[in-house]
Amino acid sequence: MRGVVLGWWPLRGLSGAGKGTRRHVQNRLCPTPTTRTSFSDALRCPIGNQLICRRRFAISSTTASLKQDGASTTSTSKNRILLVDGNALVYRAYWGYHYISLNNAGGGQHGPGIEKEPGSPEVVDTSSLFGFLRMLLVLLEIRPVPKYVSIVFDSRQKTFRHQIYEEYKNNRQPTPDDLREEVFPRVKDLVRAMQLNMIEVPGYEADDVIGSICRSALDQRAACLDAKDYCQIDLATPDKDFFQLLGPEVRMLRPQKKNRESSVNGIAYDVYSERTFAEDFGGLSPQKFIDIQALAGDSADNVPGVRGIGPKTAVKLLLEYENLQSIIENASSIKGKVARNALTSEEGVSLANLSRRLVELDCTIPDDVLFQDDLERDLLFARPSDGGQELLNLFEEYEFKTLVPRVEALWSEIDASGVARDGEAALSSGESSV
Repeated sequence: MRGVVLGWWPLRGLSGAGKGTRRHVQNRLCPTPTTRTSFSDALRCPIGNQLICRRRFAISSTTASLKQDGASTTSTSKNRILLVDGNALVYRAYWGYHYISLNNAGGGQHGPGIEKEPGSPEVVDTSSLFGFLRMLLVLLEIRPVPKYVSIVFDSRQKTFRHQIYEEYKNNRQPTPDDLREEVFPRVKDLVRAMQLNMIEVPGYEADDVIGSICRSALDQRAACLDAKDYCQIDLATPDKDFFQLLGPEVRMLRPQKKNRESSVNGIAYDVYSERTFAEDFGGLSPQKFIDIQALAGDSADNVPGVRGIGPKTAVKLLLEYENLQSIIENASSIKGKVARNALTSEEGVSLANLSRRLVELDCTIPDDVLFQDDLERDLLFARPSDGGQELLNLFEEYEFKTLVPRVEALWSEIDASGVARDGEAALSSGESSV
C-alpha cells in the first residue's frame, strides 16, 4: 500500500519527461560547483577532502556557513539530501512562537494572527506558521543548497509499537486543539505551496519513514561501482532516536536552545555526527544507541528499559560486552549487583528485549510506498511550477513580507543551476521569477 502523499508531485508526460529522462544539466563524470547533478550521478563523484570536526559546530547563518570556533567552512557534497522531522519542527514553532507578537519575533508590523473569518473574533495563530517557516528556511539556506528535500510527518494512526506496548508514549499531553486543527493544516498548505515533497505513511512514525529514505539513498550509493561515492544526508530533528542512523554520509542538524551565542535571530542548528556520538558515548558506534536505550529506557517515549540501569551503566556494559545479546548471555558475570540482578531476572531480560523493539527504527518501508516515482524525482528541490505565486499569495495573506526575499533568493540560486520541474526550463538569471 502506498503512503499518503501530502505534497506536490511532478506531472508526467510534459515535454518528454519520464523515467530515465535527463531533466537538468549534468556532468556525467563529476559536477562542477555550478552544476546540480542527478542523485545517481553525484554519487559517482569522489569524496575529495572532507572536513572532519572533533567538536560540535553550529549552522546559524542564512549564508549557510558551518561555524566552528569562529571559522567558516562549507560542505563539499553537491548532492545534499535534507530530511525534516515535520512534527518536531511544528511543535517547536508552536511552543516557541505561540501567540508571540510577530513584531517581537522579527516578523513585521502586525500582531500575532489573522481573523479566522472576516469579522470573526477568532484568531488564527500565524506566529507558529512564521516560526516554522523561519526554521525551515535556515535549513534550506545551508550551503550547498539541498538537491533533494522531504518534510515527513507522523501518521495519525497507532503504530506497531503501540500494539506491542500499550503504554508507549502514553505519558505525553494531548495535542492542543488549535495546533491540531489550525496550525498543522496551514503548515502543510505552506509546504505544498513551496512544492516540497511531504509525506506520511499510515501506521509509521516519521522516524521510520526518514530511516527508510536513508536506507533507500544509501542502497543506491552501494549499487554504484566506485566505493568512494559520496552524498550528504542531513536529518533535521532534535530527536535522539535518530542517533542510530548516523554514519559517514548521515548527520543530524539539531536545533539549539534559544539565545545561544552562535544563533541568528534565535535560530541555529548543532551539527551532530558519527564522531560527535562517539565522543559522547565512550567511543561506541551510533548503531549501539539502540542497545543503550534498550537497557536505560527513554522517558520521553515511555520506553521502560531495565530497572536500575541508566545511560552510563548501559554504555559501560556495552563497552565490555559489545551488544545487548552478549550482555544478557553473560549477565551472571556482571560486576555491578543491581545490573546483574536485573539482567539475570526474567523480567529484566523481557523489558530489555521489549525496549529494543520499541526504540529500533523500522527502515524497511519499501520504495514503492515511500515514493510515487523514485527518490530523485519526488524529492527534487526546485522552483514551484507556478513560479511561486501560490506561496507568495499566502505570505501576503499572513503578512510574512520579510520572508519573501529569502525564498526568492533560494529560487534564483536554483534557477541559476539549471534545475527545474519535469518538463520545464529554469528561468534564466535575467527573467522575472514571478
